Amino acid sequence: MGVKVCSEKVKKKTPEKQTRHVLVTGVDSSCRTWVASALANAGIEGIWEAETGEDHTGHNPDIVICGGEVAYRWRKQGIATLTVNPAGSFVLPEDTELLTHALRAYDTGRARPRIVGVTGWHGGVGTSSLAHSIAAVTSRRKHSDEDETVLVDLSGPGPHPCLHPKTQNTDFLSWADLDPDEPHYRSDFVSHLPLTSGVRLLTSSPRGTATAAEPHTRRVVRALAHHHPVIIDFGLWDDRAQSAFSEVAKLGDGLVFVGWGNEASAVHLASRLRTWPPPPELDLTVIARHRHPWPLIAEECAPQARILHLPMSLRGTRRLRSRLSVVTEPTSNVEHYERGRHA
Repeated sequence: MGVKVCSEKVKKKTPEKQTRHVLVTGVDSSCRTWVASALANAGIEGIWEAETGEDHTGHNPDIVICGGEVAYRWRKQGIATLTVNPAGSFVLPEDTELLTHALRAYDTGRARPRIVGVTGWHGGVGTSSLAHSIAAVTSRRKHSDEDETVLVDLSGPGPHPCLHPKTQNTDFLSWADLDPDEPHYRSDFVSHLPLTSGVRLLTSSPRGTATAAEPHTRRVVRALAHHHPVIIDFGLWDDRAQSAFSEVAKLGDGLVFVGWGNEASAVHLASRLRTWPPPPELDLTVIARHRHPWPLIAEECAPQARILHLPMSLRGTRRLRSRLSVVTEPTSNVEHYERGRHA
């Protein structure tokens, strides 16, 4: 049986423009015509309408236009929300042009940076250091400070192991400094995060921590992902990581599972994937750290994933960076090849 392995070559592809998805809800009929006019003038597609009490399950909008009385529901999720009359910030039809300018300010045609989650199906395989390496590879491609990669640490208490020891002894900006009751976060706090090997790091400190179970961490990731590539270190994959990533991830984002990859550990991988299945629309990568990974791990555990062999000895090398660059690209941009291995 063959093991599916990723080629180290990545096609250079110009990022496609990504349509912002806009939800219009709780807006009375007299305003909908003016809202539609503002959306058309702003050049926004991907619009759907829903009644106030309608089930929105499965919808993950970038922008919500609604009446002021229902805005709290969306703002607490960290979604950009514009309110219209009678209790909103924009009084229509007088403010139709202002609403158009506000919609354009969200940079509708800009491709959203990628979110990649990194998680282990067991411990002791360097999940956190690998998450930092993936972030470092992504940061090498940035064109400006606005494109800085952010590594979000949700792996547990204590500073991230890749945080420089000298920084740990300073009063750096961390999870403890972000108000969990804040309905919407600005992404410009990134410039105040500690910088380690070209990566901005949001991590825990002795003053406080954050986990994937806390709702405000998802609002923070949403805010960061509007302008920055985000790598999330989840630690172990469990129900909290699954719930958090399902809320912030979209089509084209990626999830990386890290483990030994031998036959004994493959049982744990299969169990976690069945118990907490990742969103099906994501790019799934399984990184095997064992020197001789189990040949059947793809077929038996994760047939939808690409398998990447990265032994623990492969550290800080050009080959490691080349391999990890595959993880930061969507599957559609990556050339695969089959390398036969027989048991």
